[in-house]
Amino acid sequence: MSTAPSERPAALFVHGAGAGGWEWAIWAEVFGAHGYACRAPDLHPRPMGLASTGFGDYLDQLDDWILGCSGPQVVVAASLGALLTLCWLQRAEAIAVQRISRLVLLNPHPALPEAERMPPPRFSENGVIPWGQRSRLQVNGAVGADEVSALRAFRGWRDESACVLAEARQQRLDVPIQVPCLWLASQDDEDVPVSLTESLAKRLGGESMRLQADHISPLIGRGAARTAGLVLSWLSTG
Repeated sequence: MSTAPSERPAALFVHGAGAGGWEWAIWAEVFGAHGYACRAPDLHPRPMGLASTGFGDYLDQLDDWILGCSGPQVVVAASLGALLTLCWLQRAEAIAVQRISRLVLLNPHPALPEAERMPPPRFSENGVIPWGQRSRLQVNGAVGADEVSALRAFRGWRDESACVLAEARQQRLDVPIQVPCLWLASQDDEDVPVSLTESLAKRLGGESMRLQADHISPLIGRGAARTAGLVLSWLSTG
C-alpha cells in the first residue's frame, strides 16, 4: 500500500455503503489543491461475494488503510464509512491519536442506541441489497449533481451486502472521541435523520455543523466543493 509523502498532510477518505472512492472525487480535488496527499480507496467484498461479506471484513480493510500511512492523517468518512471509522477508533483507542490527527464525519450511520430509530432495513435479494441493479440514485434530480459527477455516480454505484448493513445496526459506541472531530449533518437526509447524527455527536463529543442538503449531495452535488472548503477551514483552525 502506498503512503503519503511525509512533507504533505495526508487525508484518507472512507466511502459509504454501495459507493466507492469515486464519491470523494470533488473533495479530493479540493483537498489536493490545498496541499493534501489524498487517498480514497474502495472497500472490497470477500472473494466469495457480497452476500458472504460482513461488517468486520470492511473494518479490517480500514485498519490496513489507517495503519498503512506513515504518520498521522486527517480521516474524512461518510455514512457507513463514518461508522466503520468510529468503530475502529473504539477498537484501537490506544493508538488512535497517533494515527488520526483530525476526524470529519459526514451523515454517519448511527450506532446503538440511535440505530434503533433508523428507517426500516432495505430490501435485499439473496443477501444482497440491489442498489446498483435498481439505480437507487436519480442523480441528476435528487442531488443536483453536474453531468460529470452524475455519470460517475451512475457508473460507480454498486450493490451492497445485507449482512454488512444488518451488523452495522448492531454496533454500539460508548467511548468518547479522543481526537478533534467535526460532525456534518444534512438537514434533509432521509437515510440518516439529522437528529440521530446530532444525538451521536452529543454523546461522543466534537463540533457539529448542519448542512442544507440530503444524504449524498455534500459529496457529489453542485455544492460539494463548497462543503469541502468549509471542512478545510475547520481543519486549518487550532
